[in-house]
Amino acid sequence: MEANFPARLRGEIKHSIQRRHEFSMRKLSFCAALLGFGTLKIPIGYGQVLNLTSLLYLVPLVAIAFDFYIVSDDFRVKRVGAFLIKEESGSCDEEKEWEKFVNDHDNKFAPFAFLSSPLYCCPVQRFCFYKLLHNSIIQSHGL
Repeated sequence: MEANFPARLRGEIKHSIQRRHEFSMRKLSFCAALLGFGTLKIPIGYGQVLNLTSLLYLVPLVAIAFDFYIVSDDFRVKRVGAFLIKEESGSCDEEKEWEKFVNDHDNKFAPFAFLSSPLYCCPVQRFCFYKLLHNSIIQSHGL
């Protein structure tokens, strides 16, 4: 096995962790922007208002889409770590011990973090759908 192969794998882990962080920040930014724009009501003249609450429907979809990217990068990190534990990986004994320790003491709440986005976004989406049934997208003032 190539001598710098474990070093390249560690570089892949670092790259995946950075991507996971970027996806988390983008998810937060997109969801916050959609929530903000979803609360806008823009007057368009002649006593009518453009109601943007339908944008709130996109929040759960955006959150779930980003969650899939985040989980795939998390899986990539765990897969490389599982390989580095193997004897034929070419990594040093300390690194193998570290990977075994991390594997044995994994974060038990990580799956719940992935499931939390749909759980808190779906009630918001249901509430917004209820409100949209009673209000049209473009509505008159005073109605």
